[in-house]
Amino acid sequence: MIVLAGYGLYLRDQLKSTISPNISSWALWTFGEAITILVYSNLTDDLPKLAVPVACLFGSSLILAISVRTGRFVRPDKLELTAAALDLVILYAWVTDFFPSLTYGLLLLSTTISFIPILRSTYTHPQNERASTWIVWTLGYCAFLAVTVVNWEGWASTALPALYCVLNACVAMFAREGRTRIG
Repeated sequence: MIVLAGYGLYLRDQLKSTISPNISSWALWTFGEAITILVYSNLTDDLPKLAVPVACLFGSSLILAISVRTGRFVRPDKLELTAAALDLVILYAWVTDFFPSLTYGLLLLSTTISFIPILRSTYTHPQNERASTWIVWTLGYCAFLAVTVVNWEGWASTALPALYCVLNACVAMFAREGRTRIG
């Protein structure tokens, strides 16, 4: 699975201390992936479509655990706390089966917000991330998107993988070698 290869690359770089993971992003993604699995499983019962979110939960949990163990993180800011609060609202909405389509829409919003910390930090400090890993993840999410198209269940099931493709590609663009911060 392509996404797992990306986590392998990221973990290698993290253990070599050649990158500086954004702990807020990884905490949001770990919690968010658990919620994604719950909400997305309501949308589809197609196991191949759930493989990527499960792999992401596993990988992000490892990265978060190593980051916490090494103590390299900063206190979350208001935006990051807002994303975490939105995840709690999504979890509540899922548990109570409150408007499943609204819950999925909130998941897409939360996913977008959860990428803001890594986009900000990578824009400011491109040397803290490696574009190659984010390109691998982008390709993995493109494959995830292809699976959702091949196993068509409607436009809703394609929104999450498409969003992940775009967001990961943006981080890769900001992290590309030789890029210096603009402004």
